[in-house]
Amino acid sequence: MKKAFYGGTFDPPHSGHIHLGRAVLENGYAQEVMFVPAWLPPHKQKLEIAPYEDRLAMLRIAVGEERRFTVSEIERERGGISYTIDTLHLLARRFPGDEFLLLIGADSLLQLHRWHRGRELAADFQVLCYPRPGESVTLERLLARGWNRAEAEKLRNCVMENLPEFEVSSSAIREMLKRGEEPSGLLDRKVWEYIKTRRLYES
Repeated sequence: MKKAFYGGTFDPPHSGHIHLGRAVLENGYAQEVMFVPAWLPPHKQKLEIAPYEDRLAMLRIAVGEERRFTVSEIERERGGISYTIDTLHLLARRFPGDEFLLLIGADSLLQLHRWHRGRELAADFQVLCYPRPGESVTLERLLARGWNRAEAEKLRNCVMENLPEFEVSSSAIREMLKRGEEPSGLLDRKVWEYIKTRRLYES
């Protein structure tokens, strides 16, 4: 089975995350989307993020009853800094009958050369790249980041052009919540209720 590995902080998980997951399934890129909240995000260690338990709980609420969505606690189980390549290799060993594909946005793809063992990650796993507003993935931009031509062509070809772009971001939602604004349509109603109950993202 092809499983799309969708890692992130999910702080908080929003409608864009869920709509993207559904689009990946509906377009046949994978048979399952695995949402994996980061335990210790390597690029956000100096930032204040919601506790893991809250991010996990909100993600489970957001995913709901969609049978082809799963939420994995593997990065908590593994512990330490949440390097994607280590988590994917662990999943590949644990589920040898499945194929794991890395689902990332165009902005992340253009920074993949800076990821921990990014070149190895791109070689070992197929990447699924979804479009992001204002980010154009071209062969020239990939070559400029140090990928050789074969690597750059492989990465350019992983861009799923037919998927919709989502303007919503977790950081924008957090700012709205700090201002006391209701993120209408951007969050699942039950996630919004959870946030209010837990008093998350208050200024």
